[in-house]
Order: sequence, then structure tokens, then C-alpha cells
Amino acid sequence: MAERMTFPEAQRTIRRYLCSDCWDDLREFEYDSAMRTSVVRCSTENCLCNGYVTRRYVEIRQAESLGDLANARIVLRDAVPWIRGDAKTTTQLLKELGF
Repeated sequence: MAERMTFPEAQRTIRRYLCSDCWDDLREFEYDSAMRTSVVRCSTENCLCNGYVTRRYVEIRQAESLGDLANARIVLRDAVPWIRGDAKTTTQLLKELGF
């Protein structure tokens, strides 16, 4: 998303928004002194930055993801041994395989 904006608009965008693709911070690029405008892009190298999302949106989504992670650990703890913390060591696995 390469939209030209004035310096105050660019600063406000950088403060309030994050990249919609990777949720990383935004930076000001390509300042045009003749038109006194800038392009705001993602600070991550090679990120397409197709748009912006508010910092609050990212905070909410990250909180939801942590809740989903906690639920997944509860549901999968019987099926995935390392979630319970009782995963077998390399030595134990090799012994079971006959080495």
C-alpha cells in the first residue's frame, strides 16, 4: 500500500497502525521534499504491506490467540506427550528402537 501522505498524516499513521500482513511497525519512506509528502510502509524488509490495522486490533487478536493456545493445550495434552512435559529423551527413544 503505497499511499502518499503529508508528514503529520504519516506520523499519525505510524503511531496508530501496524502492517496488516505481518503486524510489524510502520516507517516513513520516500520523502518527497517538493510535494512534502511521504510513503508509509512496513519496516520489515520485503513485506508487501497491503494495508494497515490498528494497534488495538493486533492486541485483541494476540490475546485471542493466547486463549486458543491454552485451549489447544488442554484438548491435545493426551494426544501430544510433549505438551504434558513428559516427552521421552533421545536415549529412551533409541533404546525402544533397539539401539
